[in-house]
Amino acid sequence: MKTIHFVVSEEISMTEYKLNLTDFQLAILLDTVKGFVDNKKLIHVPVGGGGVAGLPLTQDALEWMLDAYEKAGLEEPAAYTVMVEETQQGPASITIDFAQASNAYAYKANLAEFDEQ
Repeated sequence: MKTIHFVVSEEISMTEYKLNLTDFQLAILLDTVKGFVDNKKLIHVPVGGGGVAGLPLTQDALEWMLDAYEKAGLEEPAAYTVMVEETQQGPASITIDFAQASNAYAYKANLAEFDEQ
């Protein structure tokens, strides 16, 4: 698991997070997000080399991640890639990729609206 950060231009910055999560971890994260009144908290998840990153994972995103895990029929931690593309203007683009899923999950989020837990 690792985190990769690169600058595409002065206006676009992209960070890629590699996550390995079990269905149990995903269920706990989903329950945590459901408990937030505004559903706008950064979710801290383990990433590369034992680090932790605060990611803007929404209830819908976590439901997709858990559903994809369950459909894959896995029993071990599953590898997800979360790409956060920030721009100087407008909301960030978040894309979640799961190799066993036929498609990625993408959404927009205003990062300024997401508070630390």
